[in-house]
Amino acid sequence: MKKIVVSGGVAAGLKAAAKARRCDPQAQITESEKSCYRGSGHNTLR
Repeated sequence: MKKIVVSGGVAAGLKAAAKARRCDPQAQITESEKSCYRGSGHNTLR
């Protein structure tokens, strides 16, 4: 199983994680963000 780390959780980081998931559904994907907010604009998640 591949292990993938995405650094940065704003829009580009989340898009990269989603692309990695589509390319390898079995991969273990870890997203790292220094703030408590993820996403961008009005779609920000806590």
